[in-house]
Amino acid sequence: MKDVYLPFIRQEGIDITTISIMKFKVMDDMDEKSVLEKFIDVVTQWVSSTEEGKKAWEYSSEDFNVGDLASYEDEIKEAMSKELMANGIHDFEILWGGDSTEIVSFDTILVDSSKLKD
Repeated sequence: MKDVYLPFIRQEGIDITTISIMKFKVMDDMDEKSVLEKFIDVVTQWVSSTEEGKKAWEYSSEDFNVGDLASYEDEIKEAMSKELMANGIHDFEILWGGDSTEIVSFDTILVDSSKLKD
């Protein structure tokens, strides 16, 4: 069992305006691509096989993305637990999601060296 993290971004023009990070607990042999493919399969099954899924799909204007998922995370886990497990996904969660007007470089130094004592 291992954790796989998938970042989801919305880019408008040259700006990244929204970021969400999902964490999946999956079988050791799964990579990021297979996790996403399997998860899409399960969410698709949820939409096609449950009344709540159908309503969520319609409410999203047939554009169900990670932002919509945030409202249905628990429902999908409950309704699709067997399907998730059968696809190697033991758990998932949205760790963080939100609009961002300030993108911080990964390489930003997080220590102010001018405030360090010699």
